[in-house]
Amino acid sequence: RAGTPDPNQLPPMKLRMRADGNGNLVDLILNERTFSGPTRFQQLHNHIASLVGDGSMAASAEVELDCDYGLKYENVIAAITAVSGDVSPDGQVIKLVEKIKFSPPRPQ
Repeated sequence: RAGTPDPNQLPPMKLRMRADGNGNLVDLILNERTFSGPTRFQQLHNHIASLVGDGSMAASAEVELDCDYGLKYENVIAAITAVSGDVSPDGQVIKLVEKIKFSPPRPQ
């Protein structure tokens, strides 16, 4: 139905993960923003946290993982960890994104 978008809902985000021939992660791109270097998953986490805020929008936030077929599983787990949330120093769980889904696998 047409209408104004809900300001309390984030648009779906697409996380593209490209692999080289050995399954190593070469590109980590959320929508149009690229994260690189040894801290790329922390950079991704910080960016998601800045979008979601205090976690009040966690239920409406959605990330779709679009991974190359041969990508090593450890990179997928690191991405899920980066976007799903964090634990504060006092032990409280801070949720960032609750809806995480996968794109259909890309051919080899």
